[in-house]
Amino acid sequence: MPEPGRTGVVRLEFHTPQGTSGTVIAEGGPWTAPGPGLAERPLYASDGSTLMVQRAVTADGGRIDGTAHRMLQNEIRAALRVGRRHGAAHPDCLPRLVGYDLDAESPYLLCPPVAGRPVAGLAGQLLLGQRHGFQTALFRALVLLSEAEVVHAGLRPEVVHWDGRQVRLTGFGRSAAVGESYREDVASLWMPPAAVRDAVADPHDDVWAAGLVVAHVVTGLPVEQLAGGAGVPAESALASLLDGVFRADPRRRPGAAQILRRLGDQSRAEAAALDDAALDAGRAAFDAERAKKAGPPAPAPAAEPPSAPGDPGRLSPALLLALGVVLIGLTLIGWRVFG
Repeated sequence: MPEPGRTGVVRLEFHTPQGTSGTVIAEGGPWTAPGPGLAERPLYASDGSTLMVQRAVTADGGRIDGTAHRMLQNEIRAALRVGRRHGAAHPDCLPRLVGYDLDAESPYLLCPPVAGRPVAGLAGQLLLGQRHGFQTALFRALVLLSEAEVVHAGLRPEVVHWDGRQVRLTGFGRSAAVGESYREDVASLWMPPAAVRDAVADPHDDVWAAGLVVAHVVTGLPVEQLAGGAGVPAESALASLLDGVFRADPRRRPGAAQILRRLGDQSRAEAAALDDAALDAGRAAFDAERAKKAGPPAPAPAAEPPSAPGDPGRLSPALLLALGVVLIGLTLIGWRVFG
C-alpha cells in the first residue's frame, strides 16, 4: 500500500502498451494524493532526473476504492487508444503510457512526467499573443484526441497544462470512447448540463468544456460567472471564437477543427490511423486484465452489419463512370486518327 513520504529504491514489473513485460528500477519519491483513493509519486533516475510517474490506487485494509480503480483503468484505456491511433507520431499534448499493473496490491500505471503548469494559475495573466497560442494548442489537442475516438469528459483548468508553447492534457479518469456511455459521474460546472453518467460520450462535450477553460483564462472570471458562455463579453473576439460552442444540442456545436480554423490554423492532424499489431496486442492484454477485475463481461453490443457485397450481375456506379470516361477517351482518339 502506498505510504506518503516513503522513499527508496523500488523495482516494478509491469505490462507495456505493446503487450510485453517491462521492469523499472528507480528511486521512489514521496507519495502525494492527486484525488480520492489515488496516490502518486515520481520515480527518479540515478542522475536525479524524473524518469516517470507512478499513479496507484490506494488500499484501505486490503480493499481498494472502486471508483478510483475504474478511473485508473479509464486513464490506461485512453492512453492505449491514443497510442494505437497515433503510433510513432504520438503527440506530446496527449497521455502517454509507459506501463501498468492491475494485479498489484495497489494497481498502478506508469507515465512520463508532465511539463508545464496548470492554467488554473494563469487566469487573466496571458498576453494577447500568448492567449492565441494557448487557444490554438488546446483545440489542436482536442482534434488529435477526437481522432483517437476519446472524449476527455473532465476538462478544467487544473488538468490543462501549458508551458508557453504546448498544451498537455491530463486527468483522463472520467474519459470514455466516442459513442460509449460515460461510466463515471462527469457532471461538473465545466461540462454541458446534459453530460452526465450513462449519457453518450460526444467530442463536442469537450469543445464546450474547452470553451469555458479558454474564457476563464482570458477573462479571469470564475466558471460560475461563465456558465453557458454568459460571462463572455458580447461582440468581442472571444465571443466570435466561441460562437455556437455553448449550444444545448451537441450536434449544433462547432467541432474543435472548426475552432482551429477560426484561429487561423488550417492544418489538420496528419497522423494516419495506425493498425499496429503490437499495440493491438497491448490493448487486448489490458482488456483481459480489466475483464478479470470486473468479472463476467456484459453482453457485447450488436456488431455493425457488414457491407453487402456487390452484386456480380450489376455494375457499380463508380465502375460505370470509369467506363464512360474510357469510352469518351477512345472516341476522342478515334476522331484524331480518322478525322
